[in-house]
Amino acid sequence: MSKTLKLSLLLTVIHILFTILLFKCDELLYTYDLENFAIFILISLVIAALILAIQSRITLLGVLLIIGNSICLVFGLFLWWFALSYTFKV
Repeated sequence: MSKTLKLSLLLTVIHILFTILLFKCDELLYTYDLENFAIFILISLVIAALILAIQSRITLLGVLLIIGNSICLVFGLFLWWFALSYTFKV
């Protein structure tokens, strides 16, 4: 297992745990107006994991990480677009 594959796997696990934490603490983030910042950090983690997965695309795990992180990136970008476009229309 190469170093980039291990880092990609670690970042994937971190962004999954961060996503769970983000949805558990949604009201607290909304209270302090930090939901957009949290989504930005989440997308940054997904992009970093995706870059490292692309570098280790030779292995089967690398390909699976590319697919999983791509799906998470699309979901995260949609979530960020939704948060930015509908939170300022008060």
